[in-house]
Amino acid sequence: MRDCLGDAFRAIPRALPAIAVGFAIAAAPLVLYTLATLRRIPGDADPIAARHAYDVWCVFALVGAVLLARALAGVLAPTVAEALDDRGRAGWGRRMIASVPAVATAKLSVAAIGLGLLAVVGYAVPIASALWVASPAAAIEGLSPARASARSAALTQGVKRRVAPWLVALFALELAPWLVARVTVLAGKKPSVPAVRTLLPIQLAIILAVMLVTALVQIAAYRRLAANR
Repeated sequence: MRDCLGDAFRAIPRALPAIAVGFAIAAAPLVLYTLATLRRIPGDADPIAARHAYDVWCVFALVGAVLLARALAGVLAPTVAEALDDRGRAGWGRRMIASVPAVATAKLSVAAIGLGLLAVVGYAVPIASALWVASPAAAIEGLSPARASARSAALTQGVKRRVAPWLVALFALELAPWLVARVTVLAGKKPSVPAVRTLLPIQLAIILAVMLVTALVQIAAYRRLAANR
């Protein structure tokens, strides 16, 4: 995964216009949702209600980030993969539009992970690992969601144990502000309303950063796995 992370950061200057546009579009729903949540938590809000609003925001923001990261990986996959190969920097807008159907694969992946969570929590990480490169596969190879999922499972065969810790670490990073706040400033019967209003944008920034890195690493991982199989 270290090599994939290096590829991800190498891709940013090479495909900056496409990444910037794709990231802005993907981030917009989470930004708007956060602003709407902040409007529902004025400075004189009831502390318990403010904490509850923050808890609800965390759930939807984290789930949304998983979906948006996979959708972003699909939309950016052809452009970023070609940029890493030092070709095809022109016409990135058309490639992004052509990759929009890959968003359906992202939805299927997230639905499968959700079913794993509902069944047994331990199933979620293996399923997420198996479907790690489904969205890039759908976009680059022109596969349907079902075939892209099968292709991802085949490509990640034998490397799931390396992908799983990465997924857990990223999720822990996104969740860390909420966990810390829950046992400090948001503990007790009168949690701090100003703390909630401060935590929301901080955690949003972390979630968005993780979302972008996750999308780029998925593309880099697909590129490396597909080259070997």
